[in-house]
Amino acid sequence: MTAPEFSRTTWEDDVRQFLYARLDSEWRSGKWSNTDLIRFLTCLAKSPETITHLAVMYHLFRSDGAEPFLVTEIPHEVRTLSHDTRRERAIRRHIGRGHVRWPQTLRCQANYSDPTVHVVREVIKEYDTPPNRLVSHYLKEIWAAIQSSVPASGSKLAVRAAAVSQSVTESLRSVYLRQARSVPAVTSQMLLAAERSRRRLYSNTGALWREYERLLDPNDVTTLANVLSTGWLAPLSDDDLYEIYVLVRVLRALEARLAGNDPARIDYRLIGAGGTGALATFRSPEWIGHAFFDMAPHNTFNEIFSDSDYRYTSLLYEYGTASMSARRPDICIKLRRKSDGFTVPLIVEVKNTSLADQYGRDSIYKVLGYLSDCAKLWSAERRSIRPKAALVLRDGVAPKDYDSSLAREIVLFCPPDLTKKFDDLIASSLASVGSSPPHLT
Repeated sequence: MTAPEFSRTTWEDDVRQFLYARLDSEWRSGKWSNTDLIRFLTCLAKSPETITHLAVMYHLFRSDGAEPFLVTEIPHEVRTLSHDTRRERAIRRHIGRGHVRWPQTLRCQANYSDPTVHVVREVIKEYDTPPNRLVSHYLKEIWAAIQSSVPASGSKLAVRAAAVSQSVTESLRSVYLRQARSVPAVTSQMLLAAERSRRRLYSNTGALWREYERLLDPNDVTTLANVLSTGWLAPLSDDDLYEIYVLVRVLRALEARLAGNDPARIDYRLIGAGGTGALATFRSPEWIGHAFFDMAPHNTFNEIFSDSDYRYTSLLYEYGTASMSARRPDICIKLRRKSDGFTVPLIVEVKNTSLADQYGRDSIYKVLGYLSDCAKLWSAERRSIRPKAALVLRDGVAPKDYDSSLAREIVLFCPPDLTKKFDDLIASSLASVGSSPPHLT
């Protein structure tokens, strides 16, 4: 049974400071320190595409976000857009809309010898107005952002994002909105006209655009921090949440051990945002550390390991098995020495269970499998570097000799003090290759 101090609430309080962004998640209200948020966002802003992803996710899906407006209000409102009018003189064969100008009509009928000709003054509706241009531009920007920032999948938020995208697409097909010409950028005239309008469509669009534009600015994360301080996107299951909790403990250890908790020496991407790069990078005078989450080793250690080096997939290939995707550890840590590029790999598997449970003990076999499958990471050609992997369980781990356990190929951990335990593991791994590990700051 999970100890009270390691409840879901405790895990969430820690995880949310790293702004989880996985699509299979749900909105949770809650406030926390803007100082923590701005510190993290400052590191995150070095990667503008992650700021864009974050802005899109929270602009749309937070509790008071833009999703309801885009899905339920916009499709209805674009059927009756506001318009300007102008009057235009026209000659028609039959009387249509507009006021007939009889003196001119009689002269035309006499000139053309055609009693069906009429001169009318028609009222023309103009939908190419500043507020309509703003609505069109905002919808196009949201559509493009969803396509580039929200990968297609069957997860909870991806389904909602698809609904937003579909609604926006249908709204942009409005015969009235299509008359609003495209603009390269929103102007102050467009915003002021929208915000002064009595119609919710325009005033809401103006407010949403101002927020969205500020959220996308990587040079000023204050607005983004204010929005994020109202809540966050939380993992759905306890198993996912515990994985992220352990990942954050790894990141905390690397922050202190390699970067001395200096934001200038740390780069972050969003947890769960997808992509193939490192989730975080940490720099010390001697080492560079990279942390990866839910990625295959041939992507994380690609300088020394390729997709043809897996023993698992090679064996399946001999039997013509179609499903041969590589297994992915929960967390991979790559420590690279600056002087010669030498790499120290660490693999971390996380299970939300106890060592007292059979499943917890069976998980050791999975970690042994990773060591065997990815044996090239620790091959003799790499100076016989010691294999190192960790299995992190929820509870039940009590080594007889903690220092001796760190020297083994597989180390078992559980809370509390996971940050210190990972720091010890990293220091032990660095020391094993003849380096003087950096000291905690």
